[in-house]
Amino acid sequence: MTTDKARLNVYIPQQLKEQFDRLAQQERRSLSVTVEILRMQVAKNMQFQAIR
Repeated sequence: MTTDKARLNVYIPQQLKEQFDRLAQQERRSLSVTVEILRMQVAKNMQFQAIR
């Protein structure tokens, strides 16, 4: 059993990828880190909505 995070490969439309790339450059972090932060924010928002 591995402790590494499993990677999820998904198709990202080119326009959305370019927007993520620009956001990553603005924040000076990699695209994968930016996507992970956004994923965590979405999960947190979904939990908040479920509580309400």
